[in-house]
Amino acid sequence: MDQDLAYLDATIADLEARRDHLNGMIESLKQIREQGAAPTPIALGATSSMASSPGREVKHDSFFGMTLLDGIKKYLAMTKQTESAPDIAEALVRGGMKSAAKDFVGNVRTTLSKNDEFVSVKNGEWGLSAWYPAKRRETKVAAKGKPSKQSTKKPHTQTAPPKDKLTPTVKLTPKDKSILAYVNSTSGPVKPDLVASALGLNINTTRAGLWRLMKSGGIQHAKSGGYEALAGKEGGRAK
Repeated sequence: MDQDLAYLDATIADLEARRDHLNGMIESLKQIREQGAAPTPIALGATSSMASSPGREVKHDSFFGMTLLDGIKKYLAMTKQTESAPDIAEALVRGGMKSAAKDFVGNVRTTLSKNDEFVSVKNGEWGLSAWYPAKRRETKVAAKGKPSKQSTKKPHTQTAPPKDKLTPTVKLTPKDKSILAYVNSTSGPVKPDLVASALGLNINTTRAGLWRLMKSGGIQHAKSGGYEALAGKEGGRAK
């Protein structure tokens, strides 16, 4: 109801303003005629602009039933000049557009700023982007220069496989392989001296072999000390 009253008030005010202006122009022309002088180009131009001003083409139903986007486009096409958001909002209401929004001017401004069919120019006024082809090309070039969302993602880094999946990178000797088989066959951690005694190897050779096996990912240090098979290996802590 309030929106309808605002529309009627705006329409009445517009018609009264047109009437007053026309009356003033008529009186001016009458005075010029009484003086016997020809009307100046300025006077004629003012009368002509009043009668044919694009903004005055707004009728009570010019935007009736239209969406906000279409209404703005139509109004700017009618005026053929840039307009501010408040002026556009006033013209849309005057032309019969219905809106229950508490901040209709704000809705107009949001539509203008979020749609590439409009261009913001100086003094907070807006025009159709079709009027500024150079500006449209500039916007497209700027959009192409922006990195895509995909290109800004961090490169995927592959996580290292579990130790028990590693391929040994240290060259193993036949004795190392014997040590590996022995550690995998035990049910718990073993110390170097025990491995050396069981396999009849030199303690230093055994220690070096255990170190190579651990570095290659074949066995692991036990928390309680010594060495043990990897989890999941035969004879290890878990299968």
